[in-house]
Amino acid sequence: MVVNCKIMNCITAAVLLMLLFSQNQSAEAAGCRIDIGSKAPQLSGPDLSGQLYSLEDYRGKWVFVDFWASWCAPCVRDLPDVMALNREFGKGNDVAVLSISLDDASTLEDLEKVKQSYMIDYPVVFEGKGWESSIRQGWCVDSIPATFLIDPEGNVVSSEIKAVQASQFLRRQQEAMLNIQQRNGGMVSQPASTGVISGSGGASTTTGLYSPHKRIQVRTGENLQASSPSTGRRDYRDFEVLVDILEDSPNVNSYQLFLSTLVQKPDGTYDNIDLRYDINITFDSSDLYRPYNVEITDRSAGESLAVDGSSLVPGVQVMVDPFKRDYRFIVPLPERIIDIHYVLGLYDANLGEYIRNQPTVVDMSAFGVEY
Repeated sequence: MVVNCKIMNCITAAVLLMLLFSQNQSAEAAGCRIDIGSKAPQLSGPDLSGQLYSLEDYRGKWVFVDFWASWCAPCVRDLPDVMALNREFGKGNDVAVLSISLDDASTLEDLEKVKQSYMIDYPVVFEGKGWESSIRQGWCVDSIPATFLIDPEGNVVSSEIKAVQASQFLRRQQEAMLNIQQRNGGMVSQPASTGVISGSGGASTTTGLYSPHKRIQVRTGENLQASSPSTGRRDYRDFEVLVDILEDSPNVNSYQLFLSTLVQKPDGTYDNIDLRYDINITFDSSDLYRPYNVEITDRSAGESLAVDGSSLVPGVQVMVDPFKRDYRFIVPLPERIIDIHYVLGLYDANLGEYIRNQPTVVDMSAFGVEY
């Protein structure tokens, strides 16, 4: 059974592009992705003194991974928050900060000055290759600052997460573990991916105001269809964001879709189309014929940087497979698409806020689109 919900309102506004990009973009990142819940890529390299660091060395700890550079103003502005996170949790031996500098030899002196000025006392991995960093490419980073929260098992809990948000998350995590320990009256070990606690009374799933984090696991992808099956318009294409909630993952009912694309109009000029949709999917087990209800809210009109190009989008559809927990978010776009970038936000009910997948640069050539 597939349930279909559609908006036909014209779009009149834009999403801030800074939600998608901060500093730089890279062709190598096209089609590269790190899904929420997936294993973190390998990460190893020397710091400024030549000492080697590896993400594997931190197995058993939460790790805040921060990609930045001395020449990146937003990155430097975020440093005090990253350092505050490290000060708050670093001494507890269960949280670590691992920083990757995208400076090169030409800015090495500036990097050392920033490190000294801010008295950074956590590892700063420095390959010296700048934007050609192999670590950057392996982590699909196409803009900085880029941040990730990795759980003790080495899985990606969140990307595009600020240090302040990570601190809030980790405080709740610690509070939950303390409550469980007090209830069990003994030591507690907790596999972060499942939220199942082993205490003196054996394994049990926790309940209460807050329980340890249950890792969301998703698999995402894209599709691009010619002649727009959703609208029947031959001068449009259907861009689809595909989401598969894996079997061992808590379900996700609320999403945010940020999309930015450049299209060529019939007169040869170009338009930017910037969109944001909030999508809520609710389940009613008593309704055998329509077990899912889909509500879509267009937030584009509320953004301050509206562009006329958004009015070219005739609507959005959401297709749901209630048995496989598969979702398709379909946005019809004018046929001559030059590029597509998007961010998918997933609401983590356990965390109480949205977590975002990495900004995704769609490889248009994979769909035979070349101009």
